[in-house]
Amino acid sequence: MDINTASEQSQKNETPSLLLQAKRAIVDALNQKAWFIRLTNKEYWHSNIFFIPVSLYVIYLAMRARSPLFFSAANPSIPTGGMIGENKADISRWIPPKYRPKNTVISPLMFVSEISKSLDTAGLEFPLIIKPTVGARGFLVKKIHTKQEILTHIEQNPTLFLIEEYIDYPVEAAVLYWRNPETNESGISSVTVKEFLHVIGNGQSSIKELLMRNQRGVLQIPRLLEEQADLMASIPELGRKIIVEPIGNHCRGTKFLNFNHLITPDMVAAFDKIQADLPDCYLFRLDLKTPSVSDLQKGKNIKILEINGVGSDPAHIFDPTFPLWSMYAAYFSLWRKIFEISTAVHRRGVPYMRWAEFRLFL
Repeated sequence: MDINTASEQSQKNETPSLLLQAKRAIVDALNQKAWFIRLTNKEYWHSNIFFIPVSLYVIYLAMRARSPLFFSAANPSIPTGGMIGENKADISRWIPPKYRPKNTVISPLMFVSEISKSLDTAGLEFPLIIKPTVGARGFLVKKIHTKQEILTHIEQNPTLFLIEEYIDYPVEAAVLYWRNPETNESGISSVTVKEFLHVIGNGQSSIKELLMRNQRGVLQIPRLLEEQADLMASIPELGRKIIVEPIGNHCRGTKFLNFNHLITPDMVAAFDKIQADLPDCYLFRLDLKTPSVSDLQKGKNIKILEINGVGSDPAHIFDPTFPLWSMYAAYFSLWRKIFEISTAVHRRGVPYMRWAEFRLFL
């Protein structure tokens, strides 16, 4: 081998290494910037720190109820009351069909033919949403477009999955509702409308470059580069809106907007009717989609994506403009309501969960 050939070969061997180093440098820089964003924006503060005062209040309520697991009685039909470990597939089965997206459950042990039959029987067509039957905060949730994507997803993550139709309504929202079965009082504590992570094209910049100009986008770039590299490199035309992340979770870049101004006696009455169709469920957050904000306020034309129990956040507090003291006030109010409802249900004969049962869900 002559000197020139050896030099060319050496350069070829070094090129992948240089690219990898450059990529790592970019990711490191993004992570440093992301760290500062999380530090200076309360909506990203770690829950273990944020919830210390709330936890002390919950301990006080547990002493009053004489049970550390008093909250489990708030929703007798949901294991642990919906604090942890609820099974999305089980809960979905008792959502009335008019509110429930078409869905089916698949297992990593199923053959390809069995998965195809399950999808056909449920009347499901692509695109679809796949999510684990037990999980939270968008973990392993994905919008899928082909059967091969399903197979790849369950091969990489061997667990039970719920596959449901993708509801293409423009408004995704979260409504935190409560009703005291003893006094028959009811109310809505939180209404949140979600704004998906998106960019507006200028005809010159790539989606990655556009996201770099947005703090919320910066936090998602490392993940999106791994999952959607082609999309990130594309350059949208002038004025075109691109939804970069179609999953409406805060940890995946969705902005939560405080829409509590929608709450009226008529809206509460509309959700009273929905609650009447949900057995033994008294305090929960509905994650839903609907064609318009007007329909949301009327409780009309909605599809319930998930029901979350006492572990629900009052999601409107994650609006970037929401004051810190008001965030704490909302959590204290929520836990006072959980206490009132749980003890009321307990007085009607529902026992609090025992620790031996609760630990099975940990």
